[in-house]
Amino acid sequence: MNLERKIIEDLHSSMKRKDTEKVQALRMVLAAIKKAKADPVMGPDRDKSQELPDAEILQLISREVKMRKDSVEAFQKAGRTDLVKEEEEAISFLETYLPQKLSEEELQKLIMETIAETGAKTPQDLGKVMGLIMNKIKGRADGKTVNLMIRDILSNM
Repeated sequence: MNLERKIIEDLHSSMKRKDTEKVQALRMVLAAIKKAKADPVMGPDRDKSQELPDAEILQLISREVKMRKDSVEAFQKAGRTDLVKEEEEAISFLETYLPQKLSEEELQKLIMETIAETGAKTPQDLGKVMGLIMNKIKGRADGKTVNLMIRDILSNM
C-alpha cells in the first residue's frame, strides 16, 4: 500500500476515534503532500492526482517532524508546557511513519566507511562526507547529529 493511502486511511480512522491530535498532524502532512504535488518545481508534467512516491512523502514527514522539534524548543523557552506536550505527541506519532533510526554505533560505522571511501582527512573535507552519507542514510538519522559526529571524527584524525 502506498504511504499516501495509508496516511489517508489513518486520518479517517483517527477522525472516527475523535483523536484530534493525530487528525491535526495527519492533515498537516496531507497538506504538505498536496502542496508538493502542485509545486511546478517538482515537475510541471506531474499529474496532480497522481500519488507521490513514498520517498518524497518520507521527506515531507521528516520535515514536519523537524519543524515540530523546533517548535518544542521555542515553546520550552517560552514556558508553554501545554504546547510542548502536544507537539511531542505529534512528533512521536509522525515518527511511526519514518524508517527506523540508526543507532549511534551503526551511524558511526557508516561515517567511518564513508570517510574511508572519500579519503577525507581534515574538517575541510566535511562537505564531501556529508553529501555521500546523507544519501546513504536517507532520513534514518538527523543531519545535525551526523554533521557533529563527522566533525568530531575528522578533527581527531
